[in-house]
Amino acid sequence: MNVSTSASLARWPNHLPKQRYGGDGLQWSIERLASNDRDAVVNLYEAVLRLVGLQDWAVTDRDTSFKSLVGWLQETSWNQLRRDVAAIGPDTYAEFGSNSTLRKVVHDMRGGPMTSLALDLSLVSLGRLDDVDPTRVFLLARDVCKIMRNSFPDIDRDKYKADVALKSHSVRLLVDKWRRLESDVAVFCEYDGAIAESCIEFSALDRVLYNCMNNAMRELDGDGQRVSLSMHTDSQRDPQHLRVVVSNPISPEQCAVLNNKFSGDYSPLFTTNYSTTGSGIGLQVVADFASRAYAWSTQRALDEKLFGVDVSEQCFTLWFHWPVAD
Repeated sequence: MNVSTSASLARWPNHLPKQRYGGDGLQWSIERLASNDRDAVVNLYEAVLRLVGLQDWAVTDRDTSFKSLVGWLQETSWNQLRRDVAAIGPDTYAEFGSNSTLRKVVHDMRGGPMTSLALDLSLVSLGRLDDVDPTRVFLLARDVCKIMRNSFPDIDRDKYKADVALKSHSVRLLVDKWRRLESDVAVFCEYDGAIAESCIEFSALDRVLYNCMNNAMRELDGDGQRVSLSMHTDSQRDPQHLRVVVSNPISPEQCAVLNNKFSGDYSPLFTTNYSTTGSGIGLQVVADFASRAYAWSTQRALDEKLFGVDVSEQCFTLWFHWPVAD
């Protein structure tokens, strides 16, 4: 979806919140998990944090990086950690009740950067080192830890305290990261300023974008096709809002299913569990965070086209807005 097309579907927000959104709110305490679920979350976090802390990521010698990574895998029961996290839910729901926020938190922990990290680690364990970029592994592992702290603030109180401290984050961090993470993504950005005022706000934005991108990559139709990630501002001179647009080709069959189901009104994608291949929770997370960023209810945000979806010409396009940071 190009700039002119996105402008005809979306519209720029007409206000900024009185107080900038800090990136919190869509979170859960590890103390409100069943004991076995709590152990699974903590063990996963501590293992990936050790991975981030390996000393060899900055070296240019791939062999040294992989030696360190393989050593970590040998010391870590990675497959068991993944199985334990996959089993999270029933015991906690039995003890504390079902909760939509908990489901979103668990969804983002299992998905997000974890999906790609698990794939890369499986390739490493199989000895397919030529198919793995060590820097990509580091970026994914770092994002897993940051998103887990955003989701479970009390999992690492000291680092969470540092995450909420004021620290400007440039949109270039998103651009450079996604160019490195996925070769099947074409990234365009016309803005070069700040988009978040703290690590915790930036991790909230990461949770939104990972959900958008994972959805697009999962639904990508056809060999040689690419996902488009573009970012635009409402003004070159004095921008107030960033519009993020994610677009991926879909098959005629996928297009027909969506159009028959929704008849051009795709708002239920953000408010229900409808999905053709996933849980349907990811776009609810997008709606939740983007609405919070503007201090709007989900329904008002939908009415104001703060986020939305369009399906046309065998292309699925999603957009959302986020206030820029001075």
